[in-house]
Amino acid sequence: MWGSQAWPLAGDREQRVRILQVNKFYDPRGGTERVLYDLEDGLRERGHEVGIFAGQHAANRHCAGPSWFVPERDYESPGLRERIDHAIATLYNHNARRHFAQALDEFAPDLVHLHNIYHQFSPSILDELHDRRLPAVMTVHDFKLVCPVYRLFRDGELCEECVGRDWPLGVVRHRCSRGSAAESLLLAVEASWHRRRSSYARALDAFIAPGTFMQEKLIEGDLPADRVVLCRNALRDVPAAADANVRSTRPTFLFAGRLSPEKGVDLLVDAARECPQIDLRIAGAGPDESLLREHATGCPNIVFLGHLDAATLQAERERSWATLVPSRWYENAPLSVIESWWAGRPVLGSGHGGLAEMLADGQAGWSVEPERAAWVSALQRAATAAEELDRLGRKARDRAASRHGFDLFLDRTLEIYDAALDTEAVQ
Repeated sequence: MWGSQAWPLAGDREQRVRILQVNKFYDPRGGTERVLYDLEDGLRERGHEVGIFAGQHAANRHCAGPSWFVPERDYESPGLRERIDHAIATLYNHNARRHFAQALDEFAPDLVHLHNIYHQFSPSILDELHDRRLPAVMTVHDFKLVCPVYRLFRDGELCEECVGRDWPLGVVRHRCSRGSAAESLLLAVEASWHRRRSSYARALDAFIAPGTFMQEKLIEGDLPADRVVLCRNALRDVPAAADANVRSTRPTFLFAGRLSPEKGVDLLVDAARECPQIDLRIAGAGPDESLLREHATGCPNIVFLGHLDAATLQAERERSWATLVPSRWYENAPLSVIESWWAGRPVLGSGHGGLAEMLADGQAGWSVEPERAAWVSALQRAATAAEELDRLGRKARDRAASRHGFDLFLDRTLEIYDAALDTEAVQ
């Protein structure tokens, strides 16, 4: 956007560029970090130079290239002075900006790709990009830019009260941040201030949405529509298609994820209690685990597996008939769905948010409303639908290859970089 030189990234890739990837975490916390790792490795394999700017943490993975790490902040510190310092840094972190400026000076990137920067870094680093006129893009992994508390979910229900509002009073009125009036007010001020000063829009050439639902929400939130672009998530290392003979002879279904209210796991436990003909296997941990285990007492068809490593989780996918994603909140573009598809297993998931887009045509799974009766009906149907689920599983792997292939993901990312480095608008 701020230059005239064309960089042939997406077509003729003889021109190699230097890209700084930015994320507040570099330890393996979740899907964002997994996307970052895969992108970092994929770009290096294509011959580009990649640097990392992230938060310092003992569990950070080894970085194969240049890296800069900002010291951690302890946001749970009880001291009043520390809490005031943290509040100020949430709004504008001068220390993060100084570290970022040093990284830019030393690495001299051609382009900066941001991921999650909120709170730990704050939009202070966007001002550094703006002042230097550096091409920059941002992958939007969650709903923070349209919801001060990320979730679009409140008191067990979907909530879009603050989307597009200059002053998000709802977050204060409902005390959306952990029930705290002070925290909620801080996040409302943060959202309003950066919205009014266009902190994101003036610094970024493109906002990358992993799905059309996120794309639509960002535009509803008044981000520039011509700069909100689509690039679907992908996996660099994909599992081989599961052998049909590995699948359990008994109807078996898998949930893999965080055990928390917004994920709707209680809906599955309720449904499985009424469907003793199926096995429900639950992989993961979280704040609701003890309640869910208690509710499943006396139901031998419900098994809690705890946290599983990647290989064990893949084996669980292979033995299952389908993966279940009963989320009450809006998912963005879950990697768990893409993993299931690559394994040749269909997905039964909630019919809203990013999941609705992924499952709308019924070719790689079913949409199920996040309600108890709907899940009872879905599991009863699935228990007698082995052939249909097998057919959907084969189509699911085709869907993964055609829409979520890693080369497709890299090509699209490089097209977006190309447009940011050139003067042409991203479409």
